Amino acid sequence: MLERCRKICGESPDSCVIESKEQVICIADMVLNKIMGLQGLLDFALEESEVEKIREHLGNAKKLLDDLVEWVRFIQIAHDLKTIYDLSVETKTNERRRFRRYPLPGGYQDLLEITLSGSDAVTRARVINFSKKGMLFISPLPLVVGSVVEGRISIPQVPADRQEYAFMAKVVHCRSVDEGYRVGVELQRFAGADEVDCFKVVYNLIVHYLIHNPQ
Repeated sequence: MLERCRKICGESPDSCVIESKEQVICIADMVLNKIMGLQGLLDFALEESEVEKIREHLGNAKKLLDDLVEWVRFIQIAHDLKTIYDLSVETKTNERRRFRRYPLPGGYQDLLEITLSGSDAVTRARVINFSKKGMLFISPLPLVVGSVVEGRISIPQVPADRQEYAFMAKVVHCRSVDEGYRVGVELQRFAGADEVDCFKVVYNLIVHYLIHNPQ
């Protein structure tokens, strides 16, 4: 465990996602609470003789374990997003934005995919960074500034239980770069959502991917 901790944080206390004693207490309490619940359910299963009751207890135990795994993975994701946000603050202190922008590390750029629906063809783009209500991505084709585009964001590496979020967005800028076209959009809505929150969408997609691709 200590070796993995050093590997994640690079042996530097400054890069650790845990910033205070209160957070350590919170994490310890959450883990202990889940483990005690898991232990109790396994004890019940061992004492049962009816197969259906045993199945029920084991099913509840698995749900507790899944909740704990997802929660720990949230901490891992939070660490990555905190680190890249700190970098963005250092490099863009003079940039005024309504919402914080989160650059995506290369690994997450390779996971997330945007599919844009056009009149001629479907265009697949790669996310570079995002904020609560905006995204920056690389598109193989140019988009007209001021136009409204429709698309879906997903992680195609989970084909069996694929999640995707349909959205509408206004093209704010588009410029040619070596990889294609760097496009910035302002998100107007996500299908089925009461509010536009790209951070929540990206988080949900990454957690869904990690659940189906344990490391």
